[in-house]
Amino acid sequence: MSIIIHGSILSPFVRKVSLVAAEKNIAIERQDLNPFAPPANFEEISPLRRIPVLEEDGFFLADSSAIVAYLDAKQPSPALLSSEPKARGQALWIEEYADTALASDIGLGVFRPALIKPMMGKPVDLEAIKEALTVTLPPRFAYLEAQIDGKEWFAGSELGVADIAVYSQITSLLHTGHLPEAELYPSLMAHFAKIQARPTSQELLQTEIAVISAVKEKIQGSK
Repeated sequence: MSIIIHGSILSPFVRKVSLVAAEKNIAIERQDLNPFAPPANFEEISPLRRIPVLEEDGFFLADSSAIVAYLDAKQPSPALLSSEPKARGQALWIEEYADTALASDIGLGVFRPALIKPMMGKPVDLEAIKEALTVTLPPRFAYLEAQIDGKEWFAGSELGVADIAVYSQITSLLHTGHLPEAELYPSLMAHFAKIQARPTSQELLQTEIAVISAVKEKIQGSK
């Protein structure tokens, strides 16, 4: 039985897991699960009611970081976590920063107000977006800019979990048309562009764009 990833393809955490699997050449099957309207048994497979959820041969695992660790152990090569202690620790910290502070500020401040609300038939929340882009997010971007400046990757000498985690969150901004300015954050955005250009990222990105376009067309057609 193949590995199934339950969740929404537009979730940055589903994106992170999908990219890790792709980089490791692990076949997965994505099954759509709307966290805003989950199935009745959702809490049984995800006690915190979050996505993604991994399923394999009757085994369920919730939380993207736990799933990434599972996939890394299942397919050690290529390694996405350095064995060098400092690089490994830094990678896990950047992943945590992306999954918590960055995810919250992007998701609640921009992605939901700009994209999810219109998909639910609600108006775009321009005030929330402005607050996030001018007040909340700049310190997040500045911190990440400082962490990546002068380096190719956030931790270690190769693409790793930290890089994928940060890229996965910023891609949510790409879908809203509110990417960080390259003039202000040149190293961060060069890093983003480098990962975006990878075949694994491009394939997933095109699928996401198609999903968003289909939803928008459906909304327009119902008006």
